Amino acid sequence: MPESDPSVRGPAINLIKQYNPQKVLDIGVGSGFYGKTLKAFNPSISVLGIEIWPAYIKPDHHLAYEHIYIGDAAVFDYDSLSGIDLIIAADVIEHFHKADAVALVNRLKSVAPKLIITLPITYCPQGEYEGNIHETHLHQWTTAEVESDLGMKLVQDCGICGLFES
Repeated sequence: MPESDPSVRGPAINLIKQYNPQKVLDIGVGSGFYGKTLKAFNPSISVLGIEIWPAYIKPDHHLAYEHIYIGDAAVFDYDSLSGIDLIIAADVIEHFHKADAVALVNRLKSVAPKLIITLPITYCPQGEYEGNIHETHLHQWTTAEVESDLGMKLVQDCGICGLFES
């Protein structure tokens, strides 16, 4: 599966550690990097995930994630969750058309007090990957768009990707 740019992962983890969340929702679990990393530094943290492509979920995911919901983040029933301190949408937003991404981010902001997203802020085309059409980048975001249209603040420009918080 495609992975996020490694240069954004360290800054994202450092930001998450500053928040000291107790219950995290990871949108687009993928390889499970964020859940596994969070559990490694805080074994008592509760991590939930949403993943649209079930083939990405491996047995070791269940060591880090309390539960992984299989489905589309755009239509997920977030009202079924409670007590979420932080939502991570790492390298997810670019897989939505702009209007759908705006609607998703606005919904996520209403679910938790903190939201962080990472996404490419330089030209980064991508198509499907091993049959997964959901890997296609449907909108190329700029920092200005993320700040104005998604209402997110740039925390760090990591080169290819940006790290943003609500």
